[in-house]
Amino acid sequence: MDVKERKWTRVEYERLVEAEILGPEDRVELLGGAMIEKEPQYSPHATAIRLVQQALTEVFGSGWDVRPHMPVSLDEESVPEPDVCVVPGDPRDYRDAHPTRPVLVVEVALSRLGFDRDRKGSLYASRSIAGPCLTAPRSSVGATGAPRPSVPMSAYRRSRSRA
Repeated sequence: MDVKERKWTRVEYERLVEAEILGPEDRVELLGGAMIEKEPQYSPHATAIRLVQQALTEVFGSGWDVRPHMPVSLDEESVPEPDVCVVPGDPRDYRDAHPTRPVLVVEVALSRLGFDRDRKGSLYASRSIAGPCLTAPRSSVGATGAPRPSVPMSAYRRSRSRA
């Protein structure tokens, strides 16, 4: 017997959030019409995300919003929440709608490196978004506590100068 899978649209997903049927405790994101459970926030994962956020805030500077775990409306079937993304402007610019074109996304993978690389990576690549810079927390934080992203910081500076 064939099993039918129901795809969700971005509008339907946002209605579920607005109606509080889905809330922060649900920890899901919409990817290609499927609701996918997000990776748990273990301490090394959370630490790596904060270090990446700090480094990118310093590199990009004013005029850029470095957003941890915030929704991005990529298309009609995808509202991923990358671990960190960089969008132009100020947080107030996105009061009425999620950003649609991040200049960079970073996914920190603890147990889902393959999923983040294949599923989420191809989603971002199909929209010509820089990244994803994929990193695993155990190898991404050096003795000094500074993040070691899998893409050199010079790539971030080039992205910044082009936007």
